[in-house]
Amino acid sequence: MGKKDITQMKFLRDTGHFADIWNGLAFNGKQVIRQDELEEISPVGLAIHGSQKSKKTSDMIMARTKNGEKLAILIAENQLEIDYSMIVRIHLREAMEYDKQVSEIVKRNRKSLKQNASNESYTISSAIDSLSPGEYMYSFKKSDRLKPVSTLVLYWNSNTWDGARSMYELFDFNGIEEMKNLVSDFKLNIVNINNIKEEQKLFQNQEVRNVIALYLRRNDKDAFKEYVDNYGSAINLESMEFITEMIASKELDDYINKNVLSERSKGEMCKAITELIEDGKIEGRAEGRAEGELKIELLNQLNLKLISSNRIEDLKRAAVDEAYRKGLILEFFPDRADDYK
Repeated sequence: MGKKDITQMKFLRDTGHFADIWNGLAFNGKQVIRQDELEEISPVGLAIHGSQKSKKTSDMIMARTKNGEKLAILIAENQLEIDYSMIVRIHLREAMEYDKQVSEIVKRNRKSLKQNASNESYTISSAIDSLSPGEYMYSFKKSDRLKPVSTLVLYWNSNTWDGARSMYELFDFNGIEEMKNLVSDFKLNIVNINNIKEEQKLFQNQEVRNVIALYLRRNDKDAFKEYVDNYGSAINLESMEFITEMIASKELDDYINKNVLSERSKGEMCKAITELIEDGKIEGRAEGRAEGELKIELLNQLNLKLISSNRIEDLKRAAVDEAYRKGLILEFFPDRADDYK
């Protein structure tokens, strides 16, 4: 597990952070999920069928409970770049959680049946009489229920998410339109952090509010500095490490590694952050990353255009010829040519 994954996990595993992120982004600030209802569970999803094994890992998973009873499974995923197949990955991860629940129910039902069988007055015939043939064969009863699983994707990127938000957007129904009603759809719950407005109203947890606020101000040196001046004393190490990863500030990361280990005060941390801002280092790093992301996004869109147009030779030449690539960008995206510098 890399440093970025560890930093994100540390921030999200705080139940106060996790609850506030869900309440702010999924429920528009309404306090639906309480911190004391959450319990961290393994982020690793496994699907085992015979000799076939599959494993998928999420950034953070919490079980929402009440009076000791599990109500739902909540998954949080951070996403920094556009993944056009992400909806399939999320769908598979949720399916693994449902598969796990089915396995647990089957195991519990079989154990119960075995315990009942040890009772002299309980016979196999009485077991069959109490269960339908299917219930007895598969050990999953008609009355058994699964707990809902939901994933919230946090998209940290200035580029608009133009990937699929439903499975239907990925399917090719060309020539088989009659199949559409027979194919199940799946929804992607994704929030672009850049589109958040009035974070002070959406989030009640101060640390979550700090992270969102600083991220939204990452390209505005004056606004960033003003926020640090006003709320710097409430910015703790964990929050600063997280926002450092989100804005890719090497200078801020270096400062934390060199100074926080010596347990310096929050005031000194805020002062150092202010000095970095005044030097323009944080802003320059963020803007450089934003420009790089725009360029990558534009290249990906160009490649898709060439493939869909069956211009494979153009695709091959563009991969090695910079001038030719620029010409193709001008051809397909004349209004965005300045993004490719």
